[in-house]
Amino acid sequence: MEKDIELICRFKSGDDTAIEELIEIYQDRLFSFFRKLGASQADAEDILQETFVKLVMKISSYEPNGKFSSYIYKIAKNNWLDFVRKKQRDKGIVIEKDGVNSLENMANVNESPVEILEKKELNEIIMTEINKLPENMRMAIVLTEIEGMKYRELSEILEVPIGTIKSRIHNGYEKLREALTPILKRGI
Repeated sequence: MEKDIELICRFKSGDDTAIEELIEIYQDRLFSFFRKLGASQADAEDILQETFVKLVMKISSYEPNGKFSSYIYKIAKNNWLDFVRKKQRDKGIVIEKDGVNSLENMANVNESPVEILEKKELNEIIMTEINKLPENMRMAIVLTEIEGMKYRELSEILEVPIGTIKSRIHNGYEKLREALTPILKRGI
């Protein structure tokens, strides 16, 4: 985005308000990203803060060769992986189901309350199963399907070839299909 580059240039020129604007642009998206990966609200806030601290420390060396969103998501991804490794070292990660879209976001004017609740329950089941996937598959699915990123951008963020991205997504969907088929057959 041109706005991102403009803000980075302003910050590098000494305008401290520019970084605040940049943070405001990405704050909700990154917070949502961490929640969808399974972080609690408090953990997502901590990881988000750490992401922005690292961004401020590294931004002076940023060169606009690619999309800035890829750059900041790469920092976010690395912070998430550090968080997961630390949790696993400490005692294992606790995955929360409420990283799913809120009920208000899912409501459709034509849906009954029962339909809305069924959709919410189905989304919770799907997110629970996504959270059970290996980290590399989960990250690929969350970034493409939930965050809407393209394979090329995801390849830059995860630092793997596009073929690997496609393979992780395909294998992740296969695992999800295996896990969800029995659940969906017996009904929600």
